Amino acid sequence: MEIFDPIFEAIGWLLALFYSVIPNFGVAIILLTFTIMLILYPLTAKQAKSMTPSFSSVIDNDAIYHFSPRIIEILRTCPLLPHEF
Repeated sequence: MEIFDPIFEAIGWLLALFYSVIPNFGVAIILLTFTIMLILYPLTAKQAKSMTPSFSSVIDNDAIYHFSPRIIEILRTCPLLPHEF
């Protein structure tokens, strides 16, 4: 598809550049992968942040769902959850 040709050419150019520096296709592909991951990191971080439910919304939902005090205490002390209160 012609619409993706500039992207394909840029990836091919980067792969050729990495291969000219280190003449090993395996290493060149790994470097290309890391480069693409670095370019896409801002989008990935923004998506992950928007998908993380805020802890305060869980506490606010207590009025709707009537969580037991024991559940609320477990949520407050859980080291895996972000604490935003």
